[in-house]
Amino acid sequence: MSLCKIEYVCGMKDYVNIFIKNEKRPLVTHITMKVVENMLPKDSFMRVHRSYIVSIKKVISIQNKVLYLKDEEIPIGETYKNVILEFFKV
Repeated sequence: MSLCKIEYVCGMKDYVNIFIKNEKRPLVTHITMKVVENMLPKDSFMRVHRSYIVSIKKVISIQNKVLYLKDEEIPIGETYKNVILEFFKV
C-alpha cells in the first residue's frame, strides 16, 4: 500500500481504521494512534484530533472546527486547533 493512497486514520482504543482511496472498507489493525502517528511522515500527515490523523494533501477546506476531505468531515480537536489553523493559514 502506498502512503499517498491513505486519506485518513481513525483511532478506536487499541485499533485504528486506515481509510484508503477507492477502498470501500478501511484497513483495521491492532495498533495505537501514537504508533501510527510516529510511522507516518510529518510532512504529509497531521494529527488533528486525538482520534484522527489526516493526509494534508486530502484536505479541501476548514470551517467551524471541521476539516473537509472529499467525502468526509473530520473534527478538529481543541488541543490541535491552533497548530492546524496556523499550518493552513486559516
